[in-house]
Amino acid sequence: MARCTSIALLIYLFAYEVSATTTTYSKFLTFSENPCNYCSTHIACRNTWKFPDSCNLNAEFVTMTPELRNFLMDLHNERRNILAGGNQKGYLPAVRMATMSWNYEFEYLSALNLLQCDLKHDKCRRTPTHPYVGQNLASLTWNTKELSIEEILTLLVDYWYKEHQYITMDHIKYFPRANLPHAIGHFTQMAQERANAVGCAVMRHSSEDLRHVLLACNYSFANFYNVTIYRHGSAASKCQTGVNTKYTNLCSAREKYNTSSLVY
Repeated sequence: MARCTSIALLIYLFAYEVSATTTTYSKFLTFSENPCNYCSTHIACRNTWKFPDSCNLNAEFVTMTPELRNFLMDLHNERRNILAGGNQKGYLPAVRMATMSWNYEFEYLSALNLLQCDLKHDKCRRTPTHPYVGQNLASLTWNTKELSIEEILTLLVDYWYKEHQYITMDHIKYFPRANLPHAIGHFTQMAQERANAVGCAVMRHSSEDLRHVLLACNYSFANFYNVTIYRHGSAASKCQTGVNTKYTNLCSAREKYNTSSLVY
């Protein structure tokens, strides 16, 4: 438990307006793809879009407005830009770090994960265009003090990012298979060079005097053992389409990345 002024916070982390009637952006529906054909355990396979009985009765999704999507996207890109510029202590600059763009398919699948009302990774979440989708999960439990959704999301994403203190550039070069004393998967997912798309969902509920918010984000490329997280050198020196004008240590949003193969 961490304490912040007069508010008690419990943050749970896991790495590896939406409703049952909402029109979805999912390619599984718009292109008649059956997610069960990918794997029987796919999060979208035979999903009913209903909260289970184990959920609190007041569980609801936070409406993903354009402003909230941009806010979450910027939370990721701001931290990637710091890292890629060599401005994070202990880390070298990245030569071709992607700008993350929003992916509605990932948002949809993230919402399906949160329908479980339990912070656990779904076993399969691949899409028609992305076979290696990564995932970060987190939740915040607090009392008394009013927190805006932006404050909550910033806290959760920062807790992911702060795992940078537990690894070194050696781990960036080869994602370690050995168990480490601290979680690192959330930070390394945020630092993955080829992760050029993100989509998230947010759920909230309350119980007695406690409030709870759950965040799930899916990414276009996950981390794999012994696969480089990002290549280091002069910042953005290997971008093929120029740099992002807002985040100048990241490649432009037009940059293409191979997210369909573990081999770069």
